[in-house]
Amino acid sequence: MKKFTHLMMYVLLACLIPALVYGQTDNSSTKFENYTLTVNIVGSGTVDPGSGQYSGFIDIQATPDPGYKFVGWGGDLYGMINPIPLVMGTDKTITANFVKEDAPVYRVTTSVEGEGIVLTKTKTAYEGSHAAFYAIPAEGYIFAQWRNFPELGRQNPIDVEITDSINVVAAFVDAHPDTYYVSPDGDDGNDGSFDHPFKTIKMAYKTMKPGDITYVMPGVYTGGTTYLSGNSGEPGNLIHIVAYDMSDKPVIKTSVKIENTSYLHLKGLNITENSIQISGPDVNHNVFDQLEVHHIFNAQIAFSVADRSHDNLFLNCDFHNNVNFTGSNCDGIALWGVNGTTNGPYNNTLMYCRSYFNNDDGFDTWWGGSNTYFEGCWAIGNGKDSTFSDIEGDGNGFKLGQGKPSNMLVNCLAFKDRNTGFDQNSNTGGSITLYNCTAYECDYNNFDFWQDPKTSIVRNCLSYKGSVYMEAADDQYNSWNYEEITVSDDDFVSVDYLPNLAPRKPDGSLPDSPFMHLTQSSDLRNKGVFVGLPYNGPAPDLGFYETEETDAIPESGDKYTPEIQAFPNPFSDQLTINYTLKHSSKTEITVTDLTGKTISTLLSENQAQGEHSIIWNGTGNNGNLLPAGIYFVKIETGDHQTAFKKILLNR
Repeated sequence: MKKFTHLMMYVLLACLIPALVYGQTDNSSTKFENYTLTVNIVGSGTVDPGSGQYSGFIDIQATPDPGYKFVGWGGDLYGMINPIPLVMGTDKTITANFVKEDAPVYRVTTSVEGEGIVLTKTKTAYEGSHAAFYAIPAEGYIFAQWRNFPELGRQNPIDVEITDSINVVAAFVDAHPDTYYVSPDGDDGNDGSFDHPFKTIKMAYKTMKPGDITYVMPGVYTGGTTYLSGNSGEPGNLIHIVAYDMSDKPVIKTSVKIENTSYLHLKGLNITENSIQISGPDVNHNVFDQLEVHHIFNAQIAFSVADRSHDNLFLNCDFHNNVNFTGSNCDGIALWGVNGTTNGPYNNTLMYCRSYFNNDDGFDTWWGGSNTYFEGCWAIGNGKDSTFSDIEGDGNGFKLGQGKPSNMLVNCLAFKDRNTGFDQNSNTGGSITLYNCTAYECDYNNFDFWQDPKTSIVRNCLSYKGSVYMEAADDQYNSWNYEEITVSDDDFVSVDYLPNLAPRKPDGSLPDSPFMHLTQSSDLRNKGVFVGLPYNGPAPDLGFYETEETDAIPESGDKYTPEIQAFPNPFSDQLTINYTLKHSSKTEITVTDLTGKTISTLLSENQAQGEHSIIWNGTGNNGNLLPAGIYFVKIETGDHQTAFKKILLNR
């Protein structure tokens, strides 16, 4: 019955939605334009097809040379899926990363001087691979340089070869901006000063140059459309339109339309009653920061991202209580294209956004382009109202198709959606990657991947109080893959989801909540596999939240906690490990890298009760010195397992 239900649902969707929503019922005559594909190769391998002119949807295959392995895409593709579909709606540049078979893994972090953020999708990287970094200044600042790479000047973004553990530092300095003000009581004939503010955001926007700030005063803004087009900032030097008081956000009741603008920063606006839309390939590298888009009525999409808009960042935004009472239903945010075409938005990033109580879907990528990336996003109660009562609408948390969009979701959470938490939605050949995501108590399925071809990867995910359908996905190391594990309330610090709906913190970040965080004794801890994300303990946990490390982390079922010391940390010459066995036991001490691969076995023998000590000098099983980086020292006895994270410094 499940497959029949799926087929009937999608037959109806295929027949009705193109006609009712997108106004297109026959795609057989769709004509695709030719665009230029540029293929770059890092390491040693080949890519087929290579650089050239292509149209429509093409499958890209990376093949490593002997002695090398493929470790991921870069540029206008991202992730590990190989082969992978590429939507050729514009010119595209992609990179295939190949590294040596025995290449070590390094930790990649970022930090800033001044005020701003560094955007990267890379948390760990193999030696010899490349990672991209993009510096985004806060209002009042301009990007000055990369401290690690002064020779690159203000180049932004940058592509960096990883040769060691690295902290990439972006320096932001005071921009000495011109400052304008907008107030509901202002006048567009004014000069925009604090005492003589403009009346509309549109007038301030037309006046600004890169680096300038417009402060939007508290109050309610009504009238015609807020149409922003034809004015742009620069890389590392944005145009900033921000709330004057983040605790009293301005209420924008006009519709907002953004076209032909890039390097724009919108922050702290409270948009209601009328939708916000961005559209067009010239809408790129914009930052939508701490926007609240809510109670949009009778629109198909509350926040619409369309027509090849690309490389935009949606940071700490909320989309909620949006309902369409007539015709089709209302998504919280949709990154969508026209049915059957290649004009979907691409390379857009959503981080720490919430989408909840929308009568259609929380996040939707219907006919989207390549490379929509979600990190730390929450989809809550879609298809329901604020009492969690059902309302009309699809009610999916993350809807990840139709067509061939590629989507990657990392550390995301969906719960109590009326339909499905993570829904493939007839993604017919695009790629979907889910790493460390959690779904809880969704009415139909928590996870639903049923439509061939099998072009999706699901790893380290957690499902509780809901069903899972994974007929058309490569799913391994997830909670449902372990026959010996039964998930229960006891695995979690809390199953109270209401804290996840609390107001955001003053800095715009998500509220603290223990919901679905694993307890130290949960069987779901350390059951994942390395996917390029940092983790604590000997292996990643399952689900969206990695449990914080104690000094020594025992697995469940321990009969005692032995006395263990390992010092110093970090170390450069040798690490001393002292431990006490409370009874005779087979003891094994090994060292693993970030992938979980054992690279050094220090001890494997029966040992008597009492005190013991061993020294590791930072070498592998072959006797060679290991490169600087993060390693795990793992101690196993008959009924105990403990892992320590240790940092080996350059020598």
